[in-house]
Amino acid sequence: MRSMGLIVAMALTWAAPAAADIADDCEQEDDLALRVQGCSAVIASGNWTGNNLAWAYNNRGYAYNETGDYDLALQDLATALELDPQHGNAHHNRGVTYEYMGDHERAVVEWEIAIEMQGPDRVRWWQEWTRDYGGHYQGPIDGICTDAVRAALLACAIDLDC
Repeated sequence: MRSMGLIVAMALTWAAPAAADIADDCEQEDDLALRVQGCSAVIASGNWTGNNLAWAYNNRGYAYNETGDYDLALQDLATALELDPQHGNAHHNRGVTYEYMGDHERAVVEWEIAIEMQGPDRVRWWQEWTRDYGGHYQGPIDGICTDAVRAALLACAIDLDC
């Protein structure tokens, strides 16, 4: 009986680093293929549910965006939002997908949803981003989503260098 406990303890010790490794792979940004592989392993493991599983679908969707697999990105981001309707980053990333696909108005709609969910910090992030990359926003960095911020989002969506 004692040896069975030792075997279980050893199995748990080996499983924990493996789970941590795939989660780390799902989160890293340098190697998109590794990110897809890690997120796919997290999803296939059956060990993740709810918000945690939504996180993996969102991260894999982000990687698909960056590799140009927009249909796969949209599928994963939709799944992330089904699992966690309040996942602001999934809305943000879906906006990026639409931006890359040239659907600027849908991109802005998704970004506005993300802004509403994530509040003033996300607005400030966009204010700084649209000011620093493209110069589309010149107002105060105050976390208030004004018409000037919305106009800067649309201008940024159209200007793919933004």
